[in-house]
Amino acid sequence: MLNQLNPKITLVQQFKTIVKQYPTHSALISPSKQLSYQQLNEQANQIAAQLQQLTIQSEQLIGLHLELSIEAVIGLWGILKAGGWCLCAPRSKLSS
Repeated sequence: MLNQLNPKITLVQQFKTIVKQYPTHSALISPSKQLSYQQLNEQANQIAAQLQQLTIQSEQLIGLHLELSIEAVIGLWGILKAGGWCLCAPRSKLSS
């Protein structure tokens, strides 16, 4: 799928295209959980809607402080879909 990406459109627009083309394909897999592209999109949309209700500004920097996980990826996509930029900081790096 990556070889189909178009450098002239945004990452979020490309993601929407992939969701439409492959809604039931696995997007994220961990030892305890698996999400399809459609499930990832729906959960990211929920995060995006919550952030927009908090009136984030377009291209606002938002920190994400989670261990690397499916939830972190959902959060990242939610931030991007809300129009924000994400600064990811693993907990292990901040706790020392």
